[in-house]
Amino acid sequence: MVDDDGTGTLQFSATTYTDAENGGAITVVVTRTGTSGTVTVDISTSSSGSTAGADVDYVADSGLLTFVNGDSSETWTIMPIDDAIVEGTEHFHVVLSNPSGGAVLGSPSTAQVNITDNESPLPSITDITPASGTILGGTVVTIYGVNFTGATSVTFGGYACTSLSVLTANTITCVTPAHVAGTVDVVVTTPAGSNSTTGTANDYTYTGGPTITSLSPDTGLANGTTVVTITGTGFTASGTTVRFDGIVAIHSFVDSETLVAVAPAHSAGVVDVSVTTPGGTSPNTIADDFTYTGASVPVVTLLSPASGPIGTTVTIAGSGLTGATLVTFGGVAATFTVNSDAQITASVPSATPIGTVDVRVSTPSGTSANTAADNFNNTSSATTVTYTLFFRFTLIVWTGQNNIGALAALKGLENPDNPNTNNVLAFIGAIWRFDAATQTFKAYFPGSDGVPGANDFTTLQSGVGYFIALLNPGTVTWTTLGAQ
Repeated sequence: MVDDDGTGTLQFSATTYTDAENGGAITVVVTRTGTSGTVTVDISTSSSGSTAGADVDYVADSGLLTFVNGDSSETWTIMPIDDAIVEGTEHFHVVLSNPSGGAVLGSPSTAQVNITDNESPLPSITDITPASGTILGGTVVTIYGVNFTGATSVTFGGYACTSLSVLTANTITCVTPAHVAGTVDVVVTTPAGSNSTTGTANDYTYTGGPTITSLSPDTGLANGTTVVTITGTGFTASGTTVRFDGIVAIHSFVDSETLVAVAPAHSAGVVDVSVTTPGGTSPNTIADDFTYTGASVPVVTLLSPASGPIGTTVTIAGSGLTGATLVTFGGVAATFTVNSDAQITASVPSATPIGTVDVRVSTPSGTSANTAADNFNNTSSATTVTYTLFFRFTLIVWTGQNNIGALAALKGLENPDNPNTNNVLAFIGAIWRFDAATQTFKAYFPGSDGVPGANDFTTLQSGVGYFIALLNPGTVTWTTLGAQ
C-alpha cells in the first residue's frame, strides 16, 4: 500500500546518476509521495563499496533536505573533482537517513553516482626534440607527451623507428628511420590505441640538407659578440652560410655535425638561426632559436624609397633606432631625424657615391649590420670636369672628387663606371703641388704609385692647385668625375 495522503515517503528519483568529472555539479533528486505537512531527511555521500575516492574524485558532503507542505521533490548537488589521471568511470553513493515529521524512507534510499572520465587513455604527443633530421635517418629523438606506458611502436611517416625505449609514461626515445624529405606524422601506439595526428606537435621534418639540433649558448648580447656552437647534421666544409634572423654570420666549419659562428649584432629578442648548404636550408624549429639580450643595436629592415637622387628624403624603418648619432649613405654622413625607435627620416647627402650604397645607422649601442635591406640606389647623374693639359706644365685647380686617389683619377676609374671619363695615365709624368707650410714642392709620380716613400701624396684635394707635367709635346684633354 502506498501512503499518498499522510506525511509521505521519501526516496531517490533514480537508482543511478551519471555525469563527467569536468561537467560541474551532479544533481540528485529526492521525491516525496504524500505531500502534507513539513518533513526532513538527512542526505550524505558514502564511500562504502565505492571505486571513487572521497575528496579525491568528489567532494564528500552531507546535508538536510526540508519538504514543506505540498512539496513533492527536493534536489541536492555533489561536486566531482576534475583531475588529469586516466582512470575510467568511477562511482560512489548517496544515502538518505533519519526522516522526521512522520515521513518514512522508501526505495531507493541509496543511489549510485557514476563519474565518467574526461581523460583519454590514448597516448598524446606534446613535443619532439629535435623536430627535424636527415633523410638518412639515424637521428636520436625524444618524444614527450602522456599515456606512453606499454607503447609497442613509434612510426615516422608510417615507418617504424628503432631502439624504442619507454622511459616514463611521458617520455620515449628512439632512432628515426630513413624517409624522403618532407614533414611526417609521428605516431605512438599503445594497447589503448594511437595518438591523434591533428595539429603540429607530432610533426617531424626530414631534410636532404642540414638540420640544427642545438645552439650553445642559445642566448647572447645584442652587440653581436657571442660565439655560438651550432650542432646538427649535414654541414659542409664549403658552400655553407649561417644566418641569424637572415643576417649572415661569420662561421667556421668543424665537422659535418658542428659549426662555430659569431652572432651578428641584432636588436633584443628571439630570432631563428639557419644553416644553408648546397643541399638546402635547415628547417625552422625551436632548436634553432637564439635570444638576444641587453641594449638593442640598430637594425635597418626597410628603406622607402629605396632609390632616388641626391636630396631624396628616405624613411628608414627598423628597430633600436632611438638615440641614433649617425646615419650614412655609402659612408657619407646624412642629416636625419629620429621619429621613433622604429623610424628615422634622412636626406641623401650630396657626396653620396652614384649607384647602390649601404645605409647604416649608428647609436651608442653599435652600428646596424650591412644587409640587403639597407641598399639604396643613388640615381643622380654624375657630373664631370674637363682639363686641357699643355706641354710641359699646366696649372689646374682641382674641382673633381675630393680625396680621390690620384691614380684612379688619371686612369678614369670609378664605381660604377662613367663612360665620359678617360684614361690619361700614359701621358702624365708627374703631378706637383706647392706646400706653403714648408715652402717646397711635393710630388706624385704615377709610375711609382704603391712604392713606399716614392710619393709625397697620393690623393687629390678639392680647391688645391696642381702642376700637371706631360711626358711629350702636344695637348691632352683629361675628363674626370666632378665633385658631388
